Amino acid sequence: DGTSTGGSVRVSAGSGVATGGSVELSSGSGSAGVGGDVTIATGSGSSSSGAVRIATGGGDASGLVSVSSGSSSGASSGSVDVSSGASSGSAAGGIRVSVGTSDVSSGGVSIAGGDVSSGVGGDVTVSAGSVLSGRSGAGGSVAVSAGAGAGGVASIFDHVIATGEPPPAVLQHFAEHGGLPSFAPAAIRNQVNEMASGDCAPPASE
Repeated sequence: DGTSTGGSVRVSAGSGVATGGSVELSSGSGSAGVGGDVTIATGSGSSSSGAVRIATGGGDASGLVSVSSGSSSGASSGSVDVSSGASSGSAAGGIRVSVGTSDVSSGGVSIAGGDVSSGVGGDVTVSAGSVLSGRSGAGGSVAVSAGAGAGGVASIFDHVIATGEPPPAVLQHFAEHGGLPSFAPAAIRNQVNEMASGDCAPPASE
């Protein structure tokens, strides 16, 4: 034990002209039971614990970061849980999922429930935090906003606010590809269904 700073442990693979070496960290298998765990954790501190950073190196194209649970043939597959720690004396930490900037085209963020061959597909739930029972305060908000730009989703929202209806191109998209939100007004839903069945001509573009 050090009186000031503890020692570090560094594990690295060798460099190569074509391909660098890999580092693999895995636990043991259990042929009749449960496989071993792999735990990566930072040390505690009186003021702040250490950070855990997982990142790929740079290059002409950076590498992929993949976090997934294993497949299962006879039971439920494992879950992927991303959460921040609880706090009793201050605010709990946030969770941020964001895409990097680009001079050409930025990547998207997609959240989807799982598909099924039979049964019920997975749900997607977005909810704000509630105030605990018996406590005073205000629940959190859910904000959905689009980025500004000519012809982007933000201009679609502006069109809806100004006219009360989505642009013709949006109606045509839902007629061809489906996916109209369940909360869409009945009049718009009927118009899209008629367009999809060919009973109604696509509206003229604006």
